[in-house]
Amino acid sequence: AFFFAAGYMDSFSLIDKHLADLSLMDSNLLPLLYSYAMFIDAISALVFGYLFDHIGFLSLGIASLLSAPSAYFFFVANTNLTLVFFGLTSWGIGMGAMESILQAGVSRLSKKEERARAYGFFELVYGISSFAFSFLLAYLFDNNRQILCALSLIFVLIGTLLFFLCEHAYRKEQKSAAF
Repeated sequence: AFFFAAGYMDSFSLIDKHLADLSLMDSNLLPLLYSYAMFIDAISALVFGYLFDHIGFLSLGIASLLSAPSAYFFFVANTNLTLVFFGLTSWGIGMGAMESILQAGVSRLSKKEERARAYGFFELVYGISSFAFSFLLAYLFDNNRQILCALSLIFVLIGTLLFFLCEHAYRKEQKSAAF
């Protein structure tokens, strides 16, 4: 989750500013783009919540892979509105997955009597990562958008790999506990 938070822009303000600068559409319509992303977010939350119940952290890995290129669609391949919608869709998928199943993962991995502390620690790490890397991504937005996209992609992919490894370790532990 640390790497996912680091690479994922969970604030629409930077995206909105960039889209306004591009002037691909009337700036009065930009809130509709956010609404579209939130619609995708809502659908994704349901889909990936269902998948988490059946395949665990693999669902978060899948969502991470689908959302990883969102920065590229916003900041590099943004020559037309169609590509921006690919970015919005990708970003909305990531938001829906984060909001619906990251906390479920904490619950799955923590003992009931330690769950409140586990949630607190998770939010601390996630918040620090998101805060620190938001500054970095904002700096890169002004100075080098290709590096912004590359770091975003790298961090999200590292997070994805760790989600897959987490699921593997969880299943291995479940098998050994069954015996």
